[in-house]
Amino acid sequence: MKRVPVLFAAAALGLGCTAGAEEPVVFGEVEIVVPPADKPDPNPRMNRLSPLRESLQQRAATEAAELGFDTVPLAEQTGLYGERYLVGAMGPDGGVFYVVPFLAPYAGMRGERPWDLVRHVGGEERVTACRFVLTASKLPEPSRLARGNELTALFPGPDCQPQEFDREIQAEYRASLADDGYAVFSRSEEFGEARAMLVELPNRYDSAFDVERALDLAAGERSVIRSMALFPFRPQQGFADLSDGARLYFHKRFSMGKANPRICVVEGVSWEQARSIAKRQDEGPLGRFCENAFEAQEEASRERFRKKMEGKPPPVIRVSPVRKPDR
Repeated sequence: MKRVPVLFAAAALGLGCTAGAEEPVVFGEVEIVVPPADKPDPNPRMNRLSPLRESLQQRAATEAAELGFDTVPLAEQTGLYGERYLVGAMGPDGGVFYVVPFLAPYAGMRGERPWDLVRHVGGEERVTACRFVLTASKLPEPSRLARGNELTALFPGPDCQPQEFDREIQAEYRASLADDGYAVFSRSEEFGEARAMLVELPNRYDSAFDVERALDLAAGERSVIRSMALFPFRPQQGFADLSDGARLYFHKRFSMGKANPRICVVEGVSWEQARSIAKRQDEGPLGRFCENAFEAQEEASRERFRKKMEGKPPPVIRVSPVRKPDR
């Protein structure tokens, strides 16, 4: 299987977009100043990531606001070997992102020396960043981007150039997901236009859970015309726009053993309220519904597993002696 260098460790995809007024993603290289350490240390390379992250998040949020995007900050160590740092601000309308070397004080997994990429100019430390802007309204329809981390397919590669689209890797990933078996575990009451439901994939693992198929179920007779993960490297939270103009927000909740994948889908709320629900800070009826539904579903999952194991013999642990190597 061919390997493609990618921006995200979790995504071996690629569909690059060069600069252009109608392109959903516009990107290019910019030079940034690396802020000084936030804590004194004899090693000048210590304590540099936090101020770098905060500086880039503030810069991205300001630029995103100028574009009319309502965003939240994000930061993630990325790359096949964690050699890059993606920092930005993102919301349902789009986001602004910067990718810089992961400026840790130590060498990378393969001996990378990120500080070798830092230049000293006029008493400042500078580094080249790949800056890109995603505009959701310019995405082609249908855009099913919560599926399999496909949002990252729009992002530039490590060289800040369009990525190659590797259909073989994507096909293998899609084949690993469950096509059916999704079910609505519970539904909330309706509060005007607002409602919620919990969609699960019983008796399967998170690795088989396809957010898109769960969203299709939640949409009912309507069709999804655009969906996007709001944490782009893994679809733990995101939204889907429907054919009737409605918008669904979803968020995942993991559990011990990862044996009961599920998402809570909320409709008829603002993104601010959807964020509050996902962060367990909403005390309204929809926030309480999602929390109670997650707990009830987890208990039901344990009960299903218990019944499945009833009458089966206990597992047998076999231990083989370690053979000493011949000298």
